[in-house]
Amino acid sequence: RLHSAQKLGVSPLKKAIDQTLESCLEALRQAEPRLFSRISGRSLFCSGNSAMTSFLHQWNIDSLAVSPFQPERRDACASVLPDGQLVESLPLLAGFVGGDTVAGILALESRGTAAPWMLVDIGTNTEVVLRNSRGEYWFSSAPAGPAFEGGNIHHGMRAETGAIARAKLAEGR
Repeated sequence: RLHSAQKLGVSPLKKAIDQTLESCLEALRQAEPRLFSRISGRSLFCSGNSAMTSFLHQWNIDSLAVSPFQPERRDACASVLPDGQLVESLPLLAGFVGGDTVAGILALESRGTAAPWMLVDIGTNTEVVLRNSRGEYWFSSAPAGPAFEGGNIHHGMRAETGAIARAKLAEGR
C-alpha cells in the first residue's frame, strides 16, 4: 500500500477507503435500519494502522514509507466522507503502532484491573504492547507481512497448513 501510494499518491487509496466505508454504512442501513437511524448523523469512529489512518486523512506518507518510518501526524483526527459523514480516528502511538493498537489498549484497560497484560496484534506489522504492574506501557512493532504472504522468504514456508508442525504447553510455558 505504501509503495503504491509513493507511486500514485494517497488519493486513490483515500477514495477506496471512502467507498468501502460508504458501502459498509449502506449495508448497515439495509440490514439494521433501526440501528442505522440511531447512529445516523453521528461521527463514525475508525481505528487503523498508521498507513490506513494516513490514507484516510490524506496525510503525506513520505516519512512513513522510509526509515525511520514516522507518520506525518499522530493525533486523533477527523475527515469527511464524500456523502458528508464525519469520520474520526484514534491517535497513533509511533511509526507503526497505530490506532488499531490504541483500540486494543483501551479495551484491555476498560477491564479496570491493575494486573499486567500483553497485547499482540499480528498482521502486516506485528505490534506487542506490555503493561507492567507499575502501569508502564512498553510497545514495539516489527514487519510480519512477508512471513504470512510468502515474500522474501529464503528458508521456511508461507503461513499455511503445515507451517506450524507442533505447539506444546509445558509447565505453564
